[in-house]
Amino acid sequence: MRNSMNKLRLIVCAIIATVALGALAGGMQAHAATSKKGMEVHFIDVGQGDATLIKSGGEALLIDAGDNSVGTKVQLYLKKQGVTKLKAAIWTHPDADHIGGADVITTKYDIGTTYVSAATSDTATYNDLTDAMEYKNITPTVPKVGDSFTVGDAKVTFVGPTKKYTDDNNSSLVCLVECAGNKFLFDGDAEAKSEAAIAKKWGKDIDADVLKVGHHGSSSSTDRSFIKAVSPKYAVISCAEGNDYGHPHAETLNTLRSNNVELRRTDEEGSIVATCDSNGITWNCSPSTTWQAGEKQGTYKAEAEELAKQQAEAEALAMQQADNQAAQSDGTMVWLSATGEKYHSINNCGRMNPAKARQVTENEAIAQGYGKCSKCW
Repeated sequence: MRNSMNKLRLIVCAIIATVALGALAGGMQAHAATSKKGMEVHFIDVGQGDATLIKSGGEALLIDAGDNSVGTKVQLYLKKQGVTKLKAAIWTHPDADHIGGADVITTKYDIGTTYVSAATSDTATYNDLTDAMEYKNITPTVPKVGDSFTVGDAKVTFVGPTKKYTDDNNSSLVCLVECAGNKFLFDGDAEAKSEAAIAKKWGKDIDADVLKVGHHGSSSSTDRSFIKAVSPKYAVISCAEGNDYGHPHAETLNTLRSNNVELRRTDEEGSIVATCDSNGITWNCSPSTTWQAGEKQGTYKAEAEELAKQQAEAEALAMQQADNQAAQSDGTMVWLSATGEKYHSINNCGRMNPAKARQVTENEAIAQGYGKCSKCW
């Protein structure tokens, strides 16, 4: 009888030990699964423009938002990805193909911090963004080189521009995003001048696994010396099929190909998604095999590209001014804030201080150079 009881006790102890070990192993596996760091990078297909969504650890960052025609498209893409708010937004520079949709995103989403380039513009597109930020009581931040912040498990560091430039492209914010040992470099529209200064300052610290190619693959960016400095394994170009600029240019494609860089393009694949963790980087599509330049008979020079952009933005501004001048007023009274360049139908639009607002006729406001606020009319 005593031997039977001893055997029973041994069996019970063995069962308890087995259960305990199983629970411990399960807990360790669960901890390993929940603590694994990772990141998704979505190069959103916005045609001839830039927009990149980064998701990590339940937080999200948006870098640029395409042109004026795709703001709602970007918003719907974020919604489909389950994004309800943004930890941060980076509007790299004032060009319309990078910030055109930013006013929609600013209006529709709560954004923790908005980072902007030191460059400004007097275009209708840029004014739409500043109006949206005013409407949401956002004070944008112009980051310094070396400033950083986190998005979930990812660290974002501003590496450029390293000096002040007079043109928008070289004034682009350039940032390095690191997560789980993987590095992505986002170049905005930075051209060779800014890229060389960045490479000189940072050296091997800008070595990256993935390069978001500058200026949509233009020959004005991504020269051989910059590729040597970054030494990427992968590259992504965001551009539209059959775009007016001939992007990507043959020179850029030849540089990437001769350095054995694996290339993906939104004009060929649509939206491109890179997923990374400690095991490396995986993609939702295969690399490009065409190496086809956007313009078969040669490429446009950077000066021509800039002239075309400036002309388009100047035409848009002229049309807005003409609309303001043509507005029929018949003595309608409007409100002007103590600061700002818009006239309003109410005295408390956005961050206006009603106590400091003053009334004039609409004709007087137009004559003084004020434009109509799109938020309260």
